[in-house]
Amino acid sequence: LSHQQMSSEQESKSQTQKQPHIYSVDSETVRHSGKWLQFVERRYRHRDGHEIVYESVHRQTQRSGQAAAVIVVPRFGDSLVLVKQYRAPVDAWVLEFPAGLTDPGESAEAAALRELAEETGFSGSVVGQVSPRCAAECSISSADEVFVSVACQSRGAQASEADEDIEVVLVPAKQLLQTLDSMAREGCLICSRLQAFAVGLAFNT
Repeated sequence: LSHQQMSSEQESKSQTQKQPHIYSVDSETVRHSGKWLQFVERRYRHRDGHEIVYESVHRQTQRSGQAAAVIVVPRFGDSLVLVKQYRAPVDAWVLEFPAGLTDPGESAEAAALRELAEETGFSGSVVGQVSPRCAAECSISSADEVFVSVACQSRGAQASEADEDIEVVLVPAKQLLQTLDSMAREGCLICSRLQAFAVGLAFNT
């Protein structure tokens, strides 16, 4: 890149970072508080002056400075280690990456290896860097998560919780998108994170 192009890009980036905050929060009211979730009504004001009322869901386990959940991206040889489990909110079986909530003070790497062992029985080692904190479903929730890649080495017994009914599904990475299409036709819901990952793999091949 030329010096002029670099200066232009830096200026554009600087302007993006300095974008004014166009909303100010007037009030936040907890309408319902359960064991795991809060239902919150937030009233905020646009910079043009009009008020907006927004409803959202927040995790009770959300902690400052720590992602609420880890999404594990595990590979065993040439296959991805996935889980299929019943999800009550959608009343359906869902194919997804192993995942779970982090414990207080627990690193993302430790949480990923713990959840992987509990849900699939696989042990392994973390590969590469943990992702930045990502918004899980920012249109309805403040929940956030990080992605952790794991190279699986051996498999033992699952140690999932009593109310979890989890089936481990190994899918060759090269056949991931076709497998998701096939399972969806058979009535299994596909987690959007997994679908996006599969589309990315397909773009890369």
